[in-house]
Amino acid sequence: MNTENSKPLQWIRLELVPLPNFESEYPTMLLWWNSDEGILQGENVEFIKHKLDAAIQQGSITLVSQGSIEITNPYQKPSELAAVLGQYFWVVPQPVAQPDFQSNQLDSEDNNSSTTDMPTILQ
Repeated sequence: MNTENSKPLQWIRLELVPLPNFESEYPTMLLWWNSDEGILQGENVEFIKHKLDAAIQQGSITLVSQGSIEITNPYQKPSELAAVLGQYFWVVPQPVAQPDFQSNQLDSEDNNSSTTDMPTILQ
């Protein structure tokens, strides 16, 4: 492997699968996250940003097994993003070079499903 030409992957593809107690409330979602820039993109991103902003306003969240965690910037801190999202979703991360909206199919979708340029909500 040529390490001189390899660049670190800047984006993380996040597949969000609702926890069993939230399956009827939330669809499976696909987001693209760049922690260096604090960017979230993808389907239902405004809904997710609302959850993150509410956690910032609250200042901390209570975690069942670990007490509480201070929430100051989940857009750039992986532990904070995971803590907020983990209340509602199983989070399946995959480092990628950049968002790929052309192949936006969720891993959990049937491989025969059609994809579109823009993400869609699956129920």
